[in-house]
Amino acid sequence: MNSDIQANAEKHLVEGPISRHLNRRISRPIARRIKDVTWLTPNRVSVIALLFAMLAASSYSFGSLLIPGVWHVFGLFIISPTLVIGGMLVQLSSIIDGVDGDLARIRGVSSDEGAIFDAVLDRYADIVILAGIAYPLLKGVADIEVLPGFPLNLMVSQDMVFITLVAAVIGSLMVSYSRARLEVAELFSIHGLVRFGATRDVRLFLIFVCSLLSYTFIALLMIAIMGNLTVLLRLLSILRTEKSKEDIQLA
Repeated sequence: MNSDIQANAEKHLVEGPISRHLNRRISRPIARRIKDVTWLTPNRVSVIALLFAMLAASSYSFGSLLIPGVWHVFGLFIISPTLVIGGMLVQLSSIIDGVDGDLARIRGVSSDEGAIFDAVLDRYADIVILAGIAYPLLKGVADIEVLPGFPLNLMVSQDMVFITLVAAVIGSLMVSYSRARLEVAELFSIHGLVRFGATRDVRLFLIFVCSLLSYTFIALLMIAIMGNLTVLLRLLSILRTEKSKEDIQLA
């Protein structure tokens, strides 16, 4: 019976590309392994994912106090151990965030309450991670190096970092909010533009990759652009849908 419920839930599951092709390959085996651990409920797994996000933010913000210094690679890249650790924790949080849903589906206990609980914690995790990335950039020197170690020396001001942070937070929250509103209106899957884009799995994976190269400002900038662009495309898609309905009514 549970297998039928799980298959039906997965059939209607809409995922981003990183979640579908990478994260689920790890989260599903983990969920199957812990399915009989009764005290480990899907909601508790959601909390664990948030805790890993908080650890990631701490590594970005304060990790250099414990592991100072950087590594220079081929004179092109600067590798910061604390940023690498932060990025790995971000991606691990993203994978664990998939475990709760997989576990709920395996046990046949998926519910709207659990989905809401997970979604709210995800928003907290997103804000914490972005703030953790921005904190050392904002407390450093007046100008921030965009591509540390790269021959082309690009600098931005702390004001620009703050504006980018705000735009990244807005974009992250609005991607999730717009999806929720589209799902309520049963419009989420009618066009490709409203389905994908800067989904959470993509945003966190982008942070992971940029952290490996110490390009944390680039991660903020790309999330700010991609997140708000995704929302804009979804709004344009809805306007086209509304116009199509009006044309049909007038025909």
